[in-house]
Amino acid sequence: MPNMYDMDMRSYNHAIARWTAIDTVTHHALSTYNAFDNNPISYADPSGTDSNVGNFGLGRSGDYADNIQIIKVLSYKK
Repeated sequence: MPNMYDMDMRSYNHAIARWTAIDTVTHHALSTYNAFDNNPISYADPSGTDSNVGNFGLGRSGDYADNIQIIKVLSYKK
């Protein structure tokens, strides 16, 4: 199925930013369909069951963290 990432326990539809099945691990404050504890920048969920804290965003400009290159934004225009 397009737009789907198959994990060990369930599939993730990145087009709608949701899992296609209920999470087997209960997080009472969050929806059972949420992903990455609603923070995909800081968390990863490789198995599809529970989020893990990654080292995203840690390091200097140009470093790599979990296959993501860290960059420094010099200017931002809207």
